[in-house]
Formats: sequence, C-alpha cells, structure tokens
Amino acid sequence: MRYTVRDLIISAIVLVVLVSGVVLVRNRTPDTAPRAASPDTAHPITISPQPPLSSTMTVHSPDGTEQLVLKEVEDRTGTQSAYVLTASDVSGANRRIIYQSVAPNGTNVRIPANSWSPDNKFVFIIAIRNEQLTVFVFQANGEAFADGSPYIDVSSLFRDRLPTAILRDVTGWDDPSLLHVMTYTADKTLGPSYWFDIWSKSFIELARR
Repeated sequence: MRYTVRDLIISAIVLVVLVSGVVLVRNRTPDTAPRAASPDTAHPITISPQPPLSSTMTVHSPDGTEQLVLKEVEDRTGTQSAYVLTASDVSGANRRIIYQSVAPNGTNVRIPANSWSPDNKFVFIIAIRNEQLTVFVFQANGEAFADGSPYIDVSSLFRDRLPTAILRDVTGWDDPSLLHVMTYTADKTLGPSYWFDIWSKSFIELARR
C-alpha cells in the first residue's frame, strides 16, 4: 500500500493529539504513592531528660506526735543534692522548714532514729563527708536560738573545745538537753564520752567504767 503526502500529514496530526492527551491525563491524575516526609515537615523526636533522683527519710518523735522529714533531691548535673529538713505533726499539719542546704555528691546526710529530744524541743542531724562528721542541733519549732543562730554546730564547737580529740559519733539524747558524744583519741583508739549541754554549749566528760 502506498501512502500519499496527505495521509502522512493526517497520521502525524493524530499522533500529536494522542500524545498530548496522555500527558494531560497524567498531569490531572493524583499521585497516590507515599512520599517521604521532608526534614522541614517531619515530626521531631523529643527525648525527655531523666528525672532527678530523690529520697525521703522520716523519723518520729518518742511520743509519736511529731515527725521529722529529710528530703534529698539530686540536681540534673548529678554533682550535688539539695536537702530540705521539715518538722510537722504526724498528720502533716503545722509543717515548718527547719533547714535547707546543698551539698556535693558523696555527702551522707541523715537523721538518726533518735534525732528527737525526749521533750520534742530539739532535733539533730548528721552529715558525713570525707570521714568528717558534722552535727547540727535545731529547735523543732523552726525558730532560731536566743543568739539568732538557726542551729548549733556541735562539730565546730567540739573541734574548738577539744582540739586533741576526734568526733566519733553522736548517739542520741541522755536528757532533754544533753547529747551523748563519743570520741576517738588522736591515735584513733576509743576516747572518752561526753555530754554536750545545749544551753551552755559545753562538753562534760563522763566517768569511765
């Protein structure tokens, strides 16, 4: 079969129309294939920081009517902790802040089981760092002492009054105003025991048996 020029022209026109139609349909057909989210529109992943470590210690008064609470919260750097000491009724009423402090990690701050004085007027806490003992006495009502001090630093007074002795431990109350203090000698053998008198801030050596 022989094609004339007219036939070739018509065929070319038909081919152009068909190609144009296919392109138009493709452009109007929605693209249903999933697309990866671009960095600008992707949802960011948020990593929550670890909550600070915390602990709580509670000691009740001898008659069971009062409670002493020591809360420790480690800061987010993990290098130090905040301490808050509060006293209240056992129900939590009449709560008052006795002491607040920040200490580097490695400090052992605690309230002994016999922290309360027999008459519920005084409490003491102990902190140990680098084998050095620190002892503070507070008024349980949260008020300062007569000289305006918020606490009595028993350990500093001990070093001033008994410079050749080493503070070993404070084991509790022998009287509403007398703390029982135990010592080492300079060569780390057991030394004498003392009463620490809250009112006179003096150390009274106890007789040895």
